Amino acid sequence: MKPCTSFDKLTMDSGENQVFGSDEQDFIHFDPAIGDAIEALRAVFPQEAAIYAGAFDVSGDAALSERIRLINPMNYIGTDRKGTPARHFRVRVGAGDADTSFTVSMTLAIKLANAGYPVDYAMVWDQPHCRADYPGDLLRWIDQVCSNSAEKFR
Repeated sequence: MKPCTSFDKLTMDSGENQVFGSDEQDFIHFDPAIGDAIEALRAVFPQEAAIYAGAFDVSGDAALSERIRLINPMNYIGTDRKGTPARHFRVRVGAGDADTSFTVSMTLAIKLANAGYPVDYAMVWDQPHCRADYPGDLLRWIDQVCSNSAEKFR
């Protein structure tokens, strides 16, 4: 369902373009690899390259690089960086998700598990992006986690 360039859209109007925005500019480009690809195709698509190539030159934006680093949980899981992570993680992804590959959430779950965190990971059959849960399952999981935690503290 995502267009070519998926998250950092040519039109710069995706939710991801806004996530990496700043106080000065609400929506921005953030992926220099797209600029590199456009530049590599300049001979084939000169008009498009003239329009888009420079827009993806974000290599000198230190503040953007910092926002990208900060938002990526993979930079923190299993490291000695200070912080207090959650004690339990529950990750659900819809088997019918046409927006994001299930390997994204699976990689996160594996990294958490390898770092020693309890992870409840599942793919939910026939559910799309963002609605990956069966009715009542989240509340049952919370009850289970809270019940198990209460027993440990008695």
